[in-house]
Amino acid sequence: MTNEPELRCPSCGSNQVTVTEETKWMVNTMEHWCHSVKAHDADARADCLACRWQGIRAQLTAAHQATKEKP
Repeated sequence: MTNEPELRCPSCGSNQVTVTEETKWMVNTMEHWCHSVKAHDADARADCLACRWQGIRAQLTAAHQATKEKP
């Protein structure tokens, strides 16, 4: 557990959100090149498992700020 606020989906308010890390590999040797996007990066892809919202980590809201979007 961290001291970071719990992040939630900006669409439905669920805390069932994931982020995606991206790693680059050399195609011919399969040597690790770099971590191009880490899970804590603001531009990491984010997905909500509850409502299927997709975006980036920077769009997630802290639990105390989470509200449903108006239709």
